[in-house]
Amino acid sequence: LDAWEPATNGLTTHTVEALAISPQGHIFAAIQGNGVFRSTDRGASWTDFNQGLTYPYVKRLSISAQGTIYAGTDFGGVL
Repeated sequence: LDAWEPATNGLTTHTVEALAISPQGHIFAAIQGNGVFRSTDRGASWTDFNQGLTYPYVKRLSISAQGTIYAGTDFGGVL
């Protein structure tokens, strides 16, 4: 890698609270006030991954070895 490049195509804002990578290589980004977005192409593009997410203020992400995603929120608990 010679230089940093933006990887924000599809994100609703550029304020990223957390990143996590699944065992399948998918990247998940917690976006300030906009929930979680997923990239399946190494960050070239992002799509909304909020179905069932009841609180969009995600501050931390963790993914188990089995692929379960945990979202720590700001005042909304763990989802």
